Amino acid sequence: MKWKDIKIGDKLKDGSIVTQIHRTHKEDSCKIIYDNNREFICAYKHILLIDVSNLPKEGKKELDAFCTFVPLEENYEVYCDEPLNIAERMIIDYFCHNEPLPPGTEVKLIQDDEIELYDFYFNKGNKKRIQIKNIITKSEPQKVDDNTYWLTCRGIEYLMNKYKVDLYCNDLIINSIEPMGKLDCFCISTDTGKYET
Repeated sequence: MKWKDIKIGDKLKDGSIVTQIHRTHKEDSCKIIYDNNREFICAYKHILLIDVSNLPKEGKKELDAFCTFVPLEENYEVYCDEPLNIAERMIIDYFCHNEPLPPGTEVKLIQDDEIELYDFYFNKGNKKRIQIKNIITKSEPQKVDDNTYWLTCRGIEYLMNKYKVDLYCNDLIINSIEPMGKLDCFCISTDTGKYET
């Protein structure tokens, strides 16, 4: 199954079932090269379960000082200075879950950060400025045990560069992480909070 074709209800390789598909947006992305010649592209924010047993004590102390939690599920909040009717709320919901928008609807990104700002052009050009903020509704600690952490690709890259040690994901060595610029990305949630594709 290709990532772009994933839909709610799909059963993934590890048996988990897709419960949410979050909207596509631009993210700083990277190429993960692993197992010496395999690779995949994902957002730097993508989280992997990493074996850090090769890290020195100093590196593990740093992890313990900065690691908090990983999101398992999220929702969103919508803000608009003007009232939204039911049809407009439904269109925003479609947008937030990567569903096709009705004909005549256009969305333009105005600002991209923690609170995303969009101009929605509803039927016949009726424009409303909409703020969308992701809200984490379920999470778990990043630290699984003394040698296993959920880490972002940005964090993995940082540890590899600083401590010059081998790190592993699913018993496969991560050889390098290369920047790929901003790419279209989307996340999913599953019934287990985890997944393997």
